[in-house]
Amino acid sequence: MFKKKLVCVLFNAGKGDELTQQCRERILAGLTFENSILCFVGAKTWLMKTICPDKIVIELNNCSDTVGNIKEIKKFIKGKNFIEILIISNHYHLRRIKLLMKIFNLEANVESAEEIIGIKNKISLVEYFLYLFTYIFWIVGFIKTKEVS
Repeated sequence: MFKKKLVCVLFNAGKGDELTQQCRERILAGLTFENSILCFVGAKTWLMKTICPDKIVIELNNCSDTVGNIKEIKKFIKGKNFIEILIISNHYHLRRIKLLMKIFNLEANVESAEEIIGIKNKISLVEYFLYLFTYIFWIVGFIKTKEVS
C-alpha cells in the first residue's frame, strides 16, 4: 500500500492548548524528512498540525501516553508496506520508547529530535524513573501486550 518512509512524531504533554518546546523540536525534526509520510501520534495531534498546516499528516490520536503511542503505531502499520518506520522523540525519552517497542514487538528506528536538528541533548532524571516504572509495570503484568496484534 505505502512504499514510503513513515516518520512518527510523538506528542508530549502540552500546557493546555500550547505546544511545549520539546514538542516543537520533535515536529521540526519530523519535517526535515522529505518524501516521507509524517505521522503525529498523541492526544493533541490537531495542535501539532498548527506548525505545518499545509503538510499532509496522518493523525493517530487515540492515545495519551507513551504506551498508547507505541500501540497506535503498531496497529496503524499492520498490513501497510512502509520501507522504514522512524519514531522521533526527545533524547531523554528514547530509552523508554525502545523498551516499549521491545514489549510490543514493534520494529522501527528511533531518533532524537535534538540530534536531527542539531541541538544539545537535555538530561531528565524524571525519564529514568519513568523507564524504571515502565519496566516494573511490564514485569508485573500491568502493561498488557495481548491488546496489540
